Amino acid sequence: MQITPYDFQAADVRDLLAHDLNGVVVAETGAGKTIIAGEAARQSGLPVKLIIAPQGTHERVWRASITGHEDDDPESETYGQWITGLDPEARVQRISGLEAGKRAMDDIEWGEPGYYLMTPQLFTRWKPLHLRPDLMIVDEIHQLANRERSGGKTLMKMARSTGHRIGMSGTMWRNRFENAWVTMRFVYPDRNESGDIADIAPNRWIDNFCATKYDHFAPGQRVVTGELHPGHLASLVPCWRQHFKRQECCEFHPEGFLHDLPAPIIIHESVELTANQKRMMTQMQRDYLAYLDLATEEWLTLPLEERKRKALVAKIPATRELRLSQMTLAEPELVPRPFKAKKFDPAKPELPNSWIVIQVDGKDFLQAVDDRGIPLWDVVFPPTTESPKLDALVRIFQKVEEPIVAATNSQKFAELAVNRLNAMKPPIRAAGWWGDISQADRDATLTAFKRGEVDIIVGVTSAVGTGIDGLQDASGVLVSLNKDRDLSNEVQLEGRLDRRGQKRKAGVIHYEIIAEGRSDVGIIDDQLERRLILNRSLRKEINQKRSTHA
Repeated sequence: MQITPYDFQAADVRDLLAHDLNGVVVAETGAGKTIIAGEAARQSGLPVKLIIAPQGTHERVWRASITGHEDDDPESETYGQWITGLDPEARVQRISGLEAGKRAMDDIEWGEPGYYLMTPQLFTRWKPLHLRPDLMIVDEIHQLANRERSGGKTLMKMARSTGHRIGMSGTMWRNRFENAWVTMRFVYPDRNESGDIADIAPNRWIDNFCATKYDHFAPGQRVVTGELHPGHLASLVPCWRQHFKRQECCEFHPEGFLHDLPAPIIIHESVELTANQKRMMTQMQRDYLAYLDLATEEWLTLPLEERKRKALVAKIPATRELRLSQMTLAEPELVPRPFKAKKFDPAKPELPNSWIVIQVDGKDFLQAVDDRGIPLWDVVFPPTTESPKLDALVRIFQKVEEPIVAATNSQKFAELAVNRLNAMKPPIRAAGWWGDISQADRDATLTAFKRGEVDIIVGVTSAVGTGIDGLQDASGVLVSLNKDRDLSNEVQLEGRLDRRGQKRKAGVIHYEIIAEGRSDVGIIDDQLERRLILNRSLRKEINQKRSTHA
């Protein structure tokens, strides 16, 4: 069996080739962006192809699509068989800091033909402006679309040294429509005249395309609130390929792709917070601080009243909202932040006056302090802390009796949940998925999940929601323990299950665990409103498609 593009994907390839392989692919998770770009790259015959994509997609998605892979889905008709890729004889290498990755960098520098994979993080850190690829594909381009950050600046600079450019994402503008400017500057650097889609002056571009409001503290005393005329920019882009779920998007999808799979069912599961959680949150909302207990009684050098009343302070509204969100997960406590230095000699400290010595179990402990000498503390979730949301996750698992993907924006809480679930009697087999878990361990977790050896994956939303395919083979139940402030992370997360290959015939069930009377409801309402606004900006009207290609 060989991977073959669907009719709509083949049409996208033809359109990209007709526009000299410069274009934008806006396709929600599951539409097959990799197949579209990979087939366009193969048909182009261009020798050197650089692909910027999340690490989790390098092997299971990109290499598997280009050179082929073994079908590991036990329910598939071709289970255990080799699936031939789009370009099976191609050379695919991954650029990284490892020896093999450095050799790949040498090869692309010398212009050796092949496909070269690089993560957005490495691209941002290395700034490879010396590279001259014939084709550059940026998957999940929203990760590099902030013009104020190094990744966005590097991406725009590389446009001039790259022969052809494709930008792809299902959440193209992320939370900020102004991110569209970087995408336009990358894909269409020649359209840089006044008023054009890639106007070289960002403030002038904002004047022409963005709705704004006054903000005394913002640069230029204004902030962008969205697109001035929703859908206008998309209508001006020469090659704009769009595919949305369950809504008309192109000539091939009058009802959107996945129209035959039921839309996810959203269930709000309300929980009553503990008295301590309510107290902490009320104080944080009112005073921008909350007094928390220390996580252990080992910090005996502190007077008793200080041990029981250390203040957690939020200096700005964004920090306060983050703390409030954490407090809905479980009862947090505090521990002293350890002093860390690359090279530390107690006789000649690297950073004078940046630590104090306290006693822990009779031993000296170096606690970090700020520039005013005030001791620093870290928020933790103790192993035995009360958590109504974690209790709700257990109840949901016992009710549905199906594998679950659970997500939170707090790695500390994710770690707590995995440990607690595995320690239950009988245990609920749980595995974690967050930033510092290696890709090899993530792949092993996904394989075990598919085999039924893991009951619940508990991940950080930004990690488990990006660059992973295969969760839908094992699970149709998603549980949001709290909401990520980044709307694109939430959209991508749901798309990990709501996509082609979902085995649950009734469609995905998405439980949102909500703390009664708290900020969770406001976050959900705000994200729904912003999602509707951004969806309007991402759509090119079908009856405009032919007339607007220019």
